[in-house]
Amino acid sequence: AAQIGMSQRSFIRRFKAATGERPSRYLQRLRVESAKQQLINTDNSIKTICLNVGYQDFNYFGRVFRELAGLSPRDFRKEQRPQIPGP
Repeated sequence: AAQIGMSQRSFIRRFKAATGERPSRYLQRLRVESAKQQLINTDNSIKTICLNVGYQDFNYFGRVFRELAGLSPRDFRKEQRPQIPGP
């Protein structure tokens, strides 16, 4: 907000009017979407993914992920990754 010469309150109000959500929620959603892609497409640990998407607190990441995705990161990975049949 300061970089564009606008008060924080005005920025939040205009951002919400344009996107339908607050900037903080928008950022959370983007981070969770990035985490989902990493959970599906990489073998990175959930802690590594947590850090990759900008969360320092693993527990908070888990709560936000569960709130937005409906599953824990571990359960999401299990559900979304194709199962490779064993020998």
